[in-house]
Amino acid sequence: ECLKNIAYFYTKEILNYIGDYFEKNIYSDDWKARNTSLISISVLIKGREFADIHNFFSTHFDTILNMVGDKSINVQVSALWLIQKI
Repeated sequence: ECLKNIAYFYTKEILNYIGDYFEKNIYSDDWKARNTSLISISVLIKGREFADIHNFFSTHFDTILNMVGDKSINVQVSALWLIQKI
């Protein structure tokens, strides 16, 4: 909830930090790190204009789409949930 509130007002500023976290953890061996990478990005979407986050998704959409085939069902569900929110 805290990240959601911060992201609401500072989307562009916080996207750099969350983007770094995403890039660092999306291919982690730990499914929890991959999952939180996806969830952290989904927090930015709620209530935001897509234009605010368009560059991130134009760069990382294929990676997110590939997570639908992840070996962890939790990661698969989070990837589908994120795609649905886009």
